[in-house]
Amino acid sequence: MQNILFVVVLTTGINCLGQTPEQVQLIEKAKKMQDSIMNTSFFKNLEAQAQKEEAQYQTRTKEDLNIIKDTVQRTDFPLHVENFPFETMDLVTYPLGMKEPISIGEIKKGGALHFELPKTLHVPEEQLGSITTDLATLFLSNCSNYAEELNTAKDVMGFKMEQIGLETKEGRYAGVLFVVSSEDMIPWLEDPMYMEPVLGSYYQLVYISKPVDFIKDCEFLIDSGNGDVPVHYSYDLKLKQGYQFIQYTLKSIHKTDPNIRASFPDKVEVTTVKELPKALWVGKYF
Repeated sequence: MQNILFVVVLTTGINCLGQTPEQVQLIEKAKKMQDSIMNTSFFKNLEAQAQKEEAQYQTRTKEDLNIIKDTVQRTDFPLHVENFPFETMDLVTYPLGMKEPISIGEIKKGGALHFELPKTLHVPEEQLGSITTDLATLFLSNCSNYAEELNTAKDVMGFKMEQIGLETKEGRYAGVLFVVSSEDMIPWLEDPMYMEPVLGSYYQLVYISKPVDFIKDCEFLIDSGNGDVPVHYSYDLKLKQGYQFIQYTLKSIHKTDPNIRASFPDKVEVTTVKELPKALWVGKYF
């Protein structure tokens, strides 16, 4: 290859000057040498190898970019339902019952999520009063310190939604949406008495009547089948008015005899989600 380069450079350099008969002969000889070398099997094999290596490089580059893209998607948890099989569906909650769903957004074709979380519920006062409760009852009703906390922010009311419902555009209840850090958590959420939990997070939608900070600890006992086990929940919530997500992070799991009952989390942290959860959005359809 160095010889070829030398010939090409020599030829170009001579062509830039005034040419004598001897130089013309030299140029012609150089051209013949170049053509002769390029037509050899050695050069053709070398050229083919170079093209093959270039193609492999381009393939590796595309694969590397795809890997980076996939990694970013998994890290950022896009606002997207994987393998969404329908044209579109409404996201709804049912605090007033199945006949009066409250819309909070929709899943569009391809699985893209679009939320419109209400800040205010436009329902009659008596209806709102029947579905909301004070924060101590909302979060601490099972705790040993429940009675002591009954006067905490008692003018702030709210409710939890155990699930986000999915409805067709015709109003048919057609599924639920889980918001989790791992799909392995879903079986336990569906049946905590018989399915094993995993470390990680799940997210719950709540409605709060006005902004408030709620920072509390909660302890209670669970019968493990071999005696009572203390369970600790730590709440660090900066709640705003309206619908919002809160995050339950399972930090520790108490292992039990599976013949008696499933294991259960014994240390849980409950925190505020500033915007929308960076999580997996998993639909289950009926």
